[in-house]
Amino acid sequence: MAIIALVMKEFYKSKVKIKKSKMLLKLFKTLFKSENSGFNLPDGIGGSEEQQQVIQAFSKLSIDKRIREIMVYGNSGEPKYYPLLKYAILYDGDINVKFAALKRIHLFKSHPDAITMLSDLKNKVNTNSLEPYYSMALSKMGIISLKELEEKLNNPNS
Repeated sequence: MAIIALVMKEFYKSKVKIKKSKMLLKLFKTLFKSENSGFNLPDGIGGSEEQQQVIQAFSKLSIDKRIREIMVYGNSGEPKYYPLLKYAILYDGDINVKFAALKRIHLFKSHPDAITMLSDLKNKVNTNSLEPYYSMALSKMGIISLKELEEKLNNPNS
């Protein structure tokens, strides 16, 4: 999409008298607008513009720095950092960043979306790859009992 946007931008900048269709112009305007509108969070993350900026900066960091940021912001338990942890759990490409966020998500238990997000996670990703931290987070959030946690830890393939 970025390549299309660049081509369209150059096409639009050129003074070449080519008959520009309304559809092509509309496509360009849409692409150019989204290209210049800044970072867009994936659907369902939510958050203010400030939170979006934090997540945008976060997404550009190295893996080690992202883990450290999750540790700092996650350990704070401040509700304004919930979208960052949610983003890390759902969308970060590194498993260790996801683990760091899962270890701390219980500190955001009071956030109205936290329990739903964790409960629905199994429908969005392969949660087996997130074990044992996924089950530990479920337990700390009160979604599963300690007995269920023990069963999951003792029988990971069940």
